[in-house]
Parts: sequence; C-alpha cells; structure tokens
Amino acid sequence: MATSQHYAPGLEFQLTYAEAQLMGAVCMFLSEGVIDAAKGLLKLRKAFLTLDEISQKIKQKPKAAVSSPASPSQSHSESSFRLDMDTLGKDFQALGLQLSDDQEVNVRAEELYLARLRRKLGAAGTVEQAKRLLTNARGDTEIDMDPSLLSSPSTTTLASAKSFKSISTSASAPKSTSTPTTSTTTLSTDEFIESGVNLCYGVLQLIIAVIPPSLSSALSFVGFHGSKVDGLKMLWQATEYRNIHGAIATLVLLLFYDGPTQLSDITLEDDNINNEIITATGHPIKRLERVLKQVREDFPNSALWLLQEARAMASQGHLTQAISLLDTIDSTKIEMRQIEALLLFDKTMMTIFLHNYETTSDNFIRLIAINSWSHALYTYIAGICLVEVYRALRVTDPVKANDAKRRAREYIEKAPTLMGKKRFMAKTMPFDVFLTRKVRQWHSVAQARGIDIVDAIGTSPIHEIIYFWNGFKSMPDSALDKSLEMLNYSTTPEAQKMAPETQDEALIRYTLNSIVLRSYKSQQPERTVEGLKMLDDNVLPHIYTTTADNKIVYNKSHGDPWVGPVSIYERAVFEWKIKGRKGITAVKYYLKAANNWADDYELSTRVGMKIKSATERIESL
Repeated sequence: MATSQHYAPGLEFQLTYAEAQLMGAVCMFLSEGVIDAAKGLLKLRKAFLTLDEISQKIKQKPKAAVSSPASPSQSHSESSFRLDMDTLGKDFQALGLQLSDDQEVNVRAEELYLARLRRKLGAAGTVEQAKRLLTNARGDTEIDMDPSLLSSPSTTTLASAKSFKSISTSASAPKSTSTPTTSTTTLSTDEFIESGVNLCYGVLQLIIAVIPPSLSSALSFVGFHGSKVDGLKMLWQATEYRNIHGAIATLVLLLFYDGPTQLSDITLEDDNINNEIITATGHPIKRLERVLKQVREDFPNSALWLLQEARAMASQGHLTQAISLLDTIDSTKIEMRQIEALLLFDKTMMTIFLHNYETTSDNFIRLIAINSWSHALYTYIAGICLVEVYRALRVTDPVKANDAKRRAREYIEKAPTLMGKKRFMAKTMPFDVFLTRKVRQWHSVAQARGIDIVDAIGTSPIHEIIYFWNGFKSMPDSALDKSLEMLNYSTTPEAQKMAPETQDEALIRYTLNSIVLRSYKSQQPERTVEGLKMLDDNVLPHIYTTTADNKIVYNKSHGDPWVGPVSIYERAVFEWKIKGRKGITAVKYYLKAANNWADDYELSTRVGMKIKSATERIESL
C-alpha cells in the first residue's frame, strides 16, 4: 500500500487514530457521567499531543515538498477533481479500484456510489439532475439512469448491481485512460495528513482560545494551550483542500464567525476592510463569502450549506430572505436528522426575530420529535411564544387567546419536568436551570396573587431568548418597534392589575429596552443616547455602587442573576458605539467590571464569552 514520500510510514494512521480519540472524547463528554467526562479529557489530551507532534513534523518538512492545495480559482483542476469526492460521475477505476466479480462486493460498491450521489444532489436532487451531473463530470453524453437508483440502498438488489456495473463500464472511458500513479497516491496521502492536522489541531487551538477564562485556565493547568490566530490560520489553510477535512474546516469557520465573533457588539473599524488578513478580532467577510460560494458550487442542493448561507444572510439583517432560502429545502430528503433539526431550529429562531409566534410555537414542538436534546428548552420557548399570542389577541379574539393561554400554561408547567433528561459533562444544561428558575418565580407570583401562571408572567420572556441568541442586531426597525411594544406590556394597567411589576422584572425590561433602542438602524445616534440614559438611570444604580476610591461594590441580590453582568457589559457597548476609540478607557473599565462579577450563575458561560470577545477586540487596539 502506497504511503507518503515525505513523512514517516504510518503517520496517516497516527492522524486517523488522533481523530478517533477526538470523537471518543466528544462521545464521553456527552455520556452524562463524571468518570466518562474525565476519561474524555484524557483522550482529548492524548489527541492534542499527537496532533501537536504531527504539526511539528509538517513544519520541519521542506517547503518545496509541502503539498499545495488548489487555490479557489484552481479548485476545479483535473488532478484535484480526480482526487476529490466529486469523482462520483466516474467509475471506481478512475479511483484506482476495479469492480469485483463478487456480486456482494458490487452491491456494497453501489451503496457507496449512491450515497455519494445523494449527497451531491442534496435535499433537492432528481434523476434529471443526476444525469446532468454525470454528464458534466465526464464530458460525454447522458446515460440512462433507472430512477430506483436514487432510492434507499436497503432496496438494492443484485439486478441493480448489474445496472450499476453497466453505468460504471460506460463511464470508464475518461479522456485519459491512465490510473492514478504512485506519486499521485502519495500526494493524496500528504494532503490527507496536512489537511487533517490543520483541521483537528486548528479546531482544538481555537476552542481552547475562545472558551471562558475559568475553563481555559483549568485546561492550561493540564497541558492545553490555545492560540486563536494560529487556530484560525490552520483552519483557513485546511479549507483549501477539497476533501472531507476541507469541508469540515469550512463549516467550523462559518460557525465560528457566526457564533463567538457575533456575540460581541463591539466591532472594530477594520473588521470589514482587511478581509484577507487573519487576526484574532477581525471578521473576513469577503473571504467567508468566497469559501461559502465555493462549497455551494460543489454541493448546490446540500441542506447543510444552504443553512450556512441562510445564517450568513440573517447575520447581515436579511431575515426574510434567509427564511425564504430555507423554505426551498425539502426536509423529507434530508438524511441526517441532526441537519434537519438545525435547519428547523435556525428557521424558527429567525421567525421569532420577526415576531411570528404561532408558527414558532408549533415548530419547537416538532423539534422535540426530531432532536433528543433540549426538550425542556423547546417546550419552554413554545410556551412563552404562546404567551405573546395570548397577550396580542386577548382583546380582539378572546376565543383564540384563551386557547393560546391554555397551551402556554401546559407547555410552561411541563418544561421543568423535562429538565435533566440530557447532561453535558455530568452537569445540567444551563438553559434548563434558567427556565426552571423562571417558572418557579412565576408559580410563586401566581400563588401569592391567586391568578393563572400565564397572567403572573411579567416582562416578555421571549425577549430574553432573543437577546441570548443575538437577535436584536438582525431585526429590521419594524420588528424592533414591535419589541418595544411587547416589552412594555407589563406596565399596562391590565397587566399591573393582575401582577404589579417587581423590581427584578423592571430591571430586565429597562435593560432589554435599552438594547433594542441601540439596535435601530434609523434615527441614530438619538436612539442610542436614549437607550444609554435608560440604562444609566434605571438599571445600573441597582447593580453596583462606586466607593470614594473608585472601587466597585456589586449588588448581587437580584432574582435574575444574568442582569447584573449583562447590564455592565452593555454599558461598555454603549460607550464604544457613542464615543469609539475616544472612550476606550471607559470601555475597558466597564468590561473589567463585568468580567469581575465572576459568579457561577446559570448563563455565566454564554455571558462570559460575550465579555471575553469584546475584551479581546479592545485589547487588540
């Protein structure tokens, strides 16, 4: 068996073993047991050391010998096309393999072939598309394809295996009849090693670098050290390879730039200018668009990449267009339930941002049947969505409002009973703890006032979800107008009569209202200044006081522990948005104050990542 000409024999297997250890570590983290989590950490460390060792060997390799992945403009060259997964239009002979006389082997070969074909066609594939695909790949005339070939591999018969063999025979006449040479095979092995290390080691470096300080310091104690810049550079290099490693690296980068970097509202002036420079704080939009375009060309109908494109559109404020794009996907043709669940969840969150709550409630209940995780959260969100339906219709359509109220009560009371069904590293999921505390607070008010739990709810709870999913910056101004109206419902005479607003509820309302005002695209900077005054006058005096020597004394007696650090963090964002670099001293002051809150409350990890991301950007100046 051919191996690399430039690396020690067996290095590719060492990399494969490290990848298996990483997957094993992830599975153990999800096993919900303390001992398994500890074993997972050990596996993770072994994989980390192995990848570090291979990475050093790649750095020692002469530059002239390093395999050069195709550039975006050359990614469709003949050699890389032949080595890539996209060879499904050619037969196995073009991959250096021969069809066997063993019918069982041929059946298995057909299953692999059809799996590749369905993946290429994606959620919108048809027989006609398959014909065009094979024609374009080979450059010859169309072939006759039995529609049954696109059915499930479980229906494969020996007869269909014969038809597959005939297809392969007809397709086995590429313009060059030579099979891959030893040098081509070893080049492929080198690419596998280098792209695999760039992907796996890059992901590890990036994750260790972006997790909250409390976790990263603990990991550094046992030998884990991460560099965000190094991790990003390795991942970007991996995207240039047209193999599985390149595809996963592309996915990781899209998720990263749409995740942690989007958590912070502190953006630098050059984030959208130096698009080709990889930095710890930059956001290379053009480069992301190019790599997404490349993978969309490779898999034009893949639900996964359509989802990533929709996410990019939503992050730029094009929610309606993003939802329309997701509506083009036929979910019945998606073979991975995880992708179907992601697709439905993202589409539903986008719909929430546009305040279409009847649709979102039903979708979250559907998610329970698709996804084995987060049933408590899905049920809770379904319930609070129906709370908004009840509030909106209680005057104009009492019958429909009462039905929404009944269902809201059912889901809200059921949600805590689903808590703890799934754990991560033996700990209950943070949002499960969050929603249980909220429901317990509402029950307390309902019992004290002798009212229904739905009427005991104060400040719009769905807007807490919107905030933690970073939805305000994606909303059009019309949706922000609606948010202000919904947030202020708890101050209306009808709501006050049922359950007078508590100070904790008022702090949530003022905090979220101020963020909504800052998120407007029009009437700026007046809206932002109005939001800052609201935060300074109505929230921060209840969160902390300053001593004569300028030390901060925190007030941590609030019923909603996230409000304190979030309000201080948001004060830093206001300072940056209004004054920019001129206010950098005050921005650092507030970010440090938010970080020093330091309590291990239910959403501390999510809030901590927002604070850390903003701090890194400011410190890079």
